Amino acid sequence: MRTFVLHDRVYCARCIAGKPHGLNDDNYGRMRPYFQNQNGITYYRCIAQERGYEKCGQRGVHSDVLDEQIVEILSEMVIPNDFRERIEFEVRRRVENAASLGRMEEIGKIVERIDLSWEQGFIDKEAYVEKRRQLQQEIEALRPIDYDELTEAADLIQNLRIYWNECTNLDNPEDARKQLIAKIVDRVFVYGGKILAVVLYGDFAIVLGENKIAPQEVEDAIQSNLYEHGVISLERNSQFGDDGIRTRDLCLDRAIC
Repeated sequence: MRTFVLHDRVYCARCIAGKPHGLNDDNYGRMRPYFQNQNGITYYRCIAQERGYEKCGQRGVHSDVLDEQIVEILSEMVIPNDFRERIEFEVRRRVENAASLGRMEEIGKIVERIDLSWEQGFIDKEAYVEKRRQLQQEIEALRPIDYDELTEAADLIQNLRIYWNECTNLDNPEDARKQLIAKIVDRVFVYGGKILAVVLYGDFAIVLGENKIAPQEVEDAIQSNLYEHGVISLERNSQFGDDGIRTRDLCLDRAIC
């Protein structure tokens, strides 16, 4: 059985940009892995048309190409020098807030009411997305943080390439690499055979990639899609720049756990 490092994490940016309004399909835009027996090539391809949706025009992309890109992107990230002090501060600040769990439960009920209002057309998209984003921010701000998890997360980012290379010494290198990336990456958006954006696990959507390969409407659609799922972009470092992949500071407020 073939192992795909980014299995179930690859999304078609073309489909996300053109997602039908009101469509409730969690698998919409997913790109599935395939193995071509004739030449032994492994790749990801958009399956929108196979699932009954309009063909988007996204071509298949070799899996090893995406693997190389994700390692390069993650390796370019920079951990702040004071990250340990920041982790300790966040742990103390949040654990000491005894009322946080009760407030989180209260917010959860508010979110349910807002979702219902959106589904029934009582609020417009802009108001819904903004309110949902604000509530998600508050929930994440209240959630207790585990110090060990945050420290491990920082270590994974700092030494990603080392761990990636060490996987070759294990019995099943590809499976080890799949598990490594699965600890960090929630999903990646692909456009024209290149990774346009990466979403890491945690409170913030850290949007990385080469924006030159995608038109503005695709970038806007991806940002909107992230907000609708409660993922928050870092204001200072998440913008699609015009100079390719940039090195970005990493906020450790549960940004990579």
